[in-house]
Amino acid sequence: MTTWLPPGTTKTMFVVRADPAPLGAAGLRAGLADAGALRVQLNVDDEHVAPALRLATAAPVSAALSV
Repeated sequence: MTTWLPPGTTKTMFVVRADPAPLGAAGLRAGLADAGALRVQLNVDDEHVAPALRLATAAPVSAALSV
């Protein structure tokens, strides 16, 4: 449970099945902030998080984006 967000704040998570590199661009983060995002977190599929990103799906997951 996230405790620092204001009550009623919505958190949206996206599963990424393509190259996640563009999601780290400063322009995307700035655009999300302009749209009201309080926090952006990008978890990419590397040796540290690979087991956590293994979902029972046909297509591989390359990242998870939380806004």
